[in-house]
Amino acid sequence: LSSVDEARATAECVVEDYDLSCDVKRTKFEELCCPMYDKAKAAVERALLQASLQAADLAHVEVLGGACRVPWVQRALKEAFGGRELSTTLNADEAVAKG
Repeated sequence: LSSVDEARATAECVVEDYDLSCDVKRTKFEELCCPMYDKAKAAVERALLQASLQAADLAHVEVLGGACRVPWVQRALKEAFGGRELSTTLNADEAVAKG
């Protein structure tokens, strides 16, 4: 759902040999995930507060991890950092795996 508005979700063998498959729209996905997005945004704001920093104090904002490809997450982070463009130059999955 990072690059398309709708995708098919499939879970094999949910109960015995029964497979579950359905179409998921990005708007519904974002609605379901909104509480988690709000917690993530609050964590960013709390980290800045604890570091006694404002978003404007940062020279560069690099985002990584699978969630950074979700459009809603990108919009929320951009807003949290005062409209600053987010950088995704690092290979997100590799950086997360390596720590």
